[in-house]
Amino acid sequence: MSNDRLQRLEDDRVHFQYKDYSDAGQSKTTSLEAPEFIRRYLLHVLPPGFHRIRYCGLFANRWRTANLERCRALLGAQPPEAERTADDAGDQESESWEQRLRRLPGIDPTVCPVCKTGRLVHIETLKRRPKAVSGAPP
Repeated sequence: MSNDRLQRLEDDRVHFQYKDYSDAGQSKTTSLEAPEFIRRYLLHVLPPGFHRIRYCGLFANRWRTANLERCRALLGAQPPEAERTADDAGDQESESWEQRLRRLPGIDPTVCPVCKTGRLVHIETLKRRPKAVSGAPP
């Protein structure tokens, strides 16, 4: 917790800001009794000899794919069903983004996001116009 989030200490209560991710990431203020605040804060302090791992480890973005393949090889495990069907199909290039979106996460991009009953109908794809050069007529 950064010092910027600590607001004040009055009447043995610590007032601080937090982000409420259940409310669209709104910044809110709350207060806790000082002993409870310290207890919760110390839950995040690691014991001596331990290191906080954020950007390294088994699932670090840089090594994730290679590590998962190696783990599967060592365990004799198969990739998840979604990966297997995509690899075995061999026609990923011919699959449209809409088909891939329906197959992998199970989302239908043609359903109206508001009413959930209407359908999107593709009529035309517009080509991008070239950018106008400054000083040239439109």
